[in-house]
Amino acid sequence: MNDPLAPGPLAAADVRADWDPNGSCADLYQGAVWIGSLRLLDAWFTAGSRIPQKAWVVEWQVESRATVFERALVELGASSALDEERKADLARRARALIGERVQSSPAPFGAVSTDLDSSQGLRDRIEAISHALQAAQHRLGEDARITEEWGGVKVLTSLTEALAWLRALDEVLRFTWQQAIHPTLKEVASKQIDDAISRRKELPDFVQEAFAERQRRGSPYTDWTLMLLDRGLALSPGDLRGLRWLAGKMLHFGPVPAVELTQFRPGVQPRWTWRRAEEIFPNADEDLRLGQRRHYEANLAGRSMLSKFKLTLMLIEAELLFCGLIRKSEDADLSYPPSPE
Repeated sequence: MNDPLAPGPLAAADVRADWDPNGSCADLYQGAVWIGSLRLLDAWFTAGSRIPQKAWVVEWQVESRATVFERALVELGASSALDEERKADLARRARALIGERVQSSPAPFGAVSTDLDSSQGLRDRIEAISHALQAAQHRLGEDARITEEWGGVKVLTSLTEALAWLRALDEVLRFTWQQAIHPTLKEVASKQIDDAISRRKELPDFVQEAFAERQRRGSPYTDWTLMLLDRGLALSPGDLRGLRWLAGKMLHFGPVPAVELTQFRPGVQPRWTWRRAEEIFPNADEDLRLGQRRHYEANLAGRSMLSKFKLTLMLIEAELLFCGLIRKSEDADLSYPPSPE
């Protein structure tokens, strides 16, 4: 006996369609046997697209699996079937698709490249983290202005997020400077830093120490933050190391009470200030990051919280600077990634 669901031109010619009065759907029959349904959908997504389109679609029951239906596209970008000739054409085309071999699932698409193995992925990662940190920094500033008592919880929540993104940016820029920039470009950038240092009358201690180390070793600078000196900016590695210590505590233990409101003199508006390390994480003997803890005590404890998060200009400059260096490392004679030094 012939299978009524077997597709073919003769079987398709024998299809009978029971149409809805508005011409938007129909049940399909082969003789007295229901074989599927034809319907006009408002949202059909073609492979690799997130844009919905109108489409005629046929659905039928999978043999031996009563609750499973297969579907196939009959016509894309279509409208209702209002005349008999149009209805007959759609029904025949739908019948020809019923029973076709089920195709494999569509391939996934749209994954954003933010890897550390390609130039584009590395640039995308730097840009994404930088923008996320800028947004978190803005929320932290807004929460710091809340005057109600619950504002303190909001501050700790937004601070935890901002510290996490800052730590991520520190890590990806450190990786970029150490692993993804060609040694020739690192030396060129280091000479630009030398020129920037020579033009400044006063230098922070960390810059003087880095410059002296470069003179002794004769190799490029090791800390990515020094690249900002050529842009007239200074970001202390000590501040970053102290903030890394606090980020680790807040990411592992939640929003610990890292800041408190302080009036620096009577009558002035109180500010959120960094608490001392022993008030945040009392047991120093159990602290695995004592070096970072000391940087926190030396560079942050007792100071204004928001003064350390006025980073927007620095973040934009760092993003542009390092993405530019990555692109230069893609040149034919400076292929990415370079071999480790």
